[in-house]
Amino acid sequence: MNRLFIRSFRGIGNLLGAISLLFVSGTMGEAVIAQNYGQSIHTVTVFSENLNQPYWLIINAPPSTQISGEIRLNDRLIQRLNSPSLRLNLMPYLGLGRYRLEIIGHYTPSDNGIELSLSGGNTQINQRTAGSGVINHIINLEVK
Repeated sequence: MNRLFIRSFRGIGNLLGAISLLFVSGTMGEAVIAQNYGQSIHTVTVFSENLNQPYWLIINAPPSTQISGEIRLNDRLIQRLNSPSLRLNLMPYLGLGRYRLEIIGHYTPSDNGIELSLSGGNTQINQRTAGSGVINHIINLEVK
């Protein structure tokens, strides 16, 4: 059974901007997402019985988009970003424990959008970044 909880909060006027939280729960894992000023922070719980299934990190942008950046897991570089599309299975990098996955970089033209998704088991997260030219996503993964 999946539960979906979406809640938005407005900060002090427009000075603080908007923060959005998304909670997705299923038999395979859980996710919490917070977003503020172009940075998104996701927390995903993966249950150990699902370690044999792929968890795909997918990045897509229009073919005319130039991307430079990197994907780091616990401060270790696992993939460079240098093309408008990427499909990376995170499971070979994971065991029981906590991980910090960072997707950081820049893209041009800045009005092109970057779509990022994480899917696996019963978890599906989709995020779109556009207008800033900056990629700044953090995914906290806990495998238990």
